[in-house]
Amino acid sequence: MTQPPNRPSWLSVGLGSLVLTVASSAITVAVNYGKQETTIFSLAARNDELNKDREKHEKTVEGMRASYESLQAQLDATKLKLRSLKNDRCTPLVSEVSYYSTMVNASSNPSSYETANAQTILKGYQETLQACYSAPL
Repeated sequence: MTQPPNRPSWLSVGLGSLVLTVASSAITVAVNYGKQETTIFSLAARNDELNKDREKHEKTVEGMRASYESLQAQLDATKLKLRSLKNDRCTPLVSEVSYYSTMVNASSNPSSYETANAQTILKGYQETLQACYSAPL
């Protein structure tokens, strides 16, 4: 009698292909899981590094902000002092004008010449004072 050919049955082929598919899928999932774990680890390390850099920059910015506020306070004080010096520079002229005005008003009956002369002098003082206060220091 003839012997049946030695071929696998359709059931054994299907079962074998199912086992190979499951095994290759499990290996693929394991490899992808490993890659994801590695990626997560490296991203966490990078995140920590970036947080440290951010904190360092925040400290630098706070220091710069404090320096800016200090310099702004110094600038404001200097401007105030400059304005005071500028006004002090013009104070002698103001005193002189006040003195001259008082002297003209104190005379009992100034002549028209004295009045015109006083007006001319006071006008010159006024122009000088305006120039003094508007001139840069």
